[in-house]
Amino acid sequence: MRKLTLAAIASLVALLLIVSGAFAAGDGQDSPAAEPLTVSKDASGEYDVTYVWTIAKDVDRTLVGQIGGTATFTYTVSVSHDDGQVDEVQVSGTITVSNPNSTDVTLDGITDEVDGTPCSVDMPGGLVVGPGDTAFSYDCSLGDSLPSGEVFNQVTVDWSEQTLSDGTYLAAGSAQFTTEAAISFTANEADTCVFVSDPHDPGYDPDSPHVFCLGDEGDPNFSFQYSWAVDVPEWNCVDYENTATFESSDNQRVGSASQTVTACGPARTGALGKGFWQGRNGQAIIRAGSSTAGVCNSGPWLRQYNPFRDLSATATCSQVATYVTNVIKGANAGGASMGPMLKAQMLATALDVYFSDPALGGNMVSAPTPIGGVDVYLALICTDASCSAFEDLSTVFPGTPDGKESVLQLLADASNASTSGGSMWYGNVRSTQELAKDAFEALNSERVFDP
Repeated sequence: MRKLTLAAIASLVALLLIVSGAFAAGDGQDSPAAEPLTVSKDASGEYDVTYVWTIAKDVDRTLVGQIGGTATFTYTVSVSHDDGQVDEVQVSGTITVSNPNSTDVTLDGITDEVDGTPCSVDMPGGLVVGPGDTAFSYDCSLGDSLPSGEVFNQVTVDWSEQTLSDGTYLAAGSAQFTTEAAISFTANEADTCVFVSDPHDPGYDPDSPHVFCLGDEGDPNFSFQYSWAVDVPEWNCVDYENTATFESSDNQRVGSASQTVTACGPARTGALGKGFWQGRNGQAIIRAGSSTAGVCNSGPWLRQYNPFRDLSATATCSQVATYVTNVIKGANAGGASMGPMLKAQMLATALDVYFSDPALGGNMVSAPTPIGGVDVYLALICTDASCSAFEDLSTVFPGTPDGKESVLQLLADASNASTSGGSMWYGNVRSTQELAKDAFEALNSERVFDP
C-alpha cells in the first residue's frame, strides 16, 4: 500500500472542508426562496344599551277641607327614559392569513388590537397555516365606551425563518394590516318598554297595565291622567296615599312614585262661641272659676292680651263674667270699626282655651284636647256655616312655613296688633279687622281645619 504524503493529506482536508461548506450553504440561502405571508382583517361591532326609566306622580291639589261628602283629586302619572346606558362594547371579525406557498408555514404569533385594546384571537388549529387563506376569528372588549369616528385597527403576524416541507426557505418576517376607519356598531337594546300600574286608576287592570315603548308617540316622555274620589270624614283629617309603579320589559327593573292627599272635615276641638259664654252655662263656668287672694284667676290670664287690658286687674270671677257679658253684648259690625265684633270673637276663643286646659281653668267644656294647642290651617278658613267658601288669612297672621298656627299663637298675634283695650287695632282698618274676626269666629264654631 502506498503511503500518503503530508502534502496529500493537507489537500484532502481542504477538499473536505469545501464540500462541507457547500452542504451547509445549501440549507437556506441556496434553497429556493418561499414567498412571505400577508394578512388582512375585517371588523364589526355590537354593544348592549339599556334604557333607564323614571316615574313621577302629580296631583292637582293635596288638601281638601269640607263638611262631609267626597272630594275628587286628579292625578297625572308620567314615565320617561334616558338615552340608554351603553355597556359591553365588542368588536369582532375575521383575521385572514394568506400563505402563497404550496405547503404549511408555522407562525410565531398573531397580535391584534382595536382602538388600543388588545384582542383575543381564536386559534383552534394552532399557529400552522396551510396554503391559501386561513381564517382566525377575534373579538375585542372595549368596556362601556363606544368609539366615535375612525377606529385604529391593526393585526400583526410574525414567523421565524424556516425551511418548508417542499425544500423552499422562508426568511423570518412579519406581515401587518392597519386601518383607521369607522366601524359599524349594532345596538342590542334592553328595557325598551315599561308596564305601568296604578291601582286607583278607574281603568286599572292588573293583567293589562299601561305599556309605553321607545318609538311610541310622545317618546321619550309619556303620561296618563285619571281622577279618584275619596270620602271626606265628618271631623278631622284622613290621608290617602296613592302609588304608581312600573316594571321594565327585559330586566324587570321597578320604580314607583307616590302622592299623599289629605281630606279634612273640620277639626273637632270642642270650641264654643260667644253666645255660649254670654249664656247661663258659660257664665256659670266663669263664675265658678278658681281665685287667688280674691282675684279670679281667669282675669290675669285674659289681661295678658292687649284687647282685654280694660278688665280690672283685681276682678272677682263674678266681675269677669260681667265683663264677658258686656263685651259680647257690645259686639256689632255696623260701625266704622269691626273692633267690637273682633273683640267679642277673640274673647270667646280665649275663654275656650282657658277652660279646655286642665293646667289653666280645667277642661270645663269637655274638649278632646286643650284648644290652645290646636293648629289652624290659615289658607282654608270657612266663611259660611256649610264651608262652601273659604278665605286665606295667612296675610293677617304671620303663620309658619307649613301655613299653620296654633290657637295660642293666633291670640298672641291679634294681641300684638292691638293697643290696650283694643281702641286701636290693626290700624283700625276695618277690612283687616274683619279677616281676623273671621278666624276667631270659625274657631269658635268648629269650622277650621288642622291637617
